[in-house]
Amino acid sequence: MPITAEMEEIISYLSGRDDYAIFAGFAAFLHTGVEPSPDIDILIDLPEKVGKIMEDFLEKGWKRICYSSQHFVTGTVKNHDTTLDICFSPPACHALLPGRTTISYEGTPLLVITPEALFLTKMNQLTSPLRTDAKTARDRQVIEILRKKIEVSALRELLDNLEDSFWTLGWY
Repeated sequence: MPITAEMEEIISYLSGRDDYAIFAGFAAFLHTGVEPSPDIDILIDLPEKVGKIMEDFLEKGWKRICYSSQHFVTGTVKNHDTTLDICFSPPACHALLPGRTTISYEGTPLLVITPEALFLTKMNQLTSPLRTDAKTARDRQVIEILRKKIEVSALRELLDNLEDSFWTLGWY
């Protein structure tokens, strides 16, 4: 799947920020080259920024899909077949944001969760009963590639910082 014009719009928007980390499928693409679905997921450092980022995209003609603050704050906007998922989660901010790394995509520096964080979150997603067969297959491919890239010491450190909810509920 080629990168959509809407994904390029998200990338351009993120290039001017320092308060996020890309995770999930697009992070997997940046770390491994495995083709992403047409969406970008970001962790953000403050809950009120979820709504602000949504507003920025709504002003550009994107559609609001959902907003929730049940367990943590999430919002989704969509344009054509591309979605931007924005998430604030205190445990994720504590464990995943501090160690983020910068990866250049076509000359644009983007903040992304580490290979170790991606490895753990992808392994966690494999247990989700809601995961499609296609996403499960992609997750397995990503995990196999990341096994060769991760630093075990960084993985152990990350394990020490993950909240219990990551293991017991499947989210962070």
